[in-house]
Amino acid sequence: MHVLALLSITVGWLRGGHPERFGAAVLFLDYLATELADHWQIRDIYPVAVTQDFVVMLIFGGLALRADRWWPIAVTALLALCVLNRVIGMANPDLSRFAMLSAGIGFWIFIYTAMLAGVVERRLAREAAVSDGKTWRRRSPVSRSR
Repeated sequence: MHVLALLSITVGWLRGGHPERFGAAVLFLDYLATELADHWQIRDIYPVAVTQDFVVMLIFGGLALRADRWWPIAVTALLALCVLNRVIGMANPDLSRFAMLSAGIGFWIFIYTAMLAGVVERRLAREAAVSDGKTWRRRSPVSRSR
């Protein structure tokens, strides 16, 4: 899971356009914030994680309204399912914790896959990435002889 997350964030940043870069930045910040949210527990409920997923869903919803891409809509829908999964887990404590975790992992796998598919779709459409025009190192000046 971590490999897929870091792969989609890296590919989205290096080979994506502006919507993909914004999505990669949001997913990276969410990835980092998840480590902090796991430390705050109240009776096996993670209220910070529910809030975090809801905020990320709103950010991707705004991106879906501004961008002309399909993948932010899919990511927003999957994040809505993540939020619903967590709320159902909090509302009904009889449900298995492992069932809720496996559903959440499945949703996140689809989120990262949708991000990768958005970058692949951009490449198939032969749209240039944001970082294609950037030079990563300075070139030494070439002396011209006459």
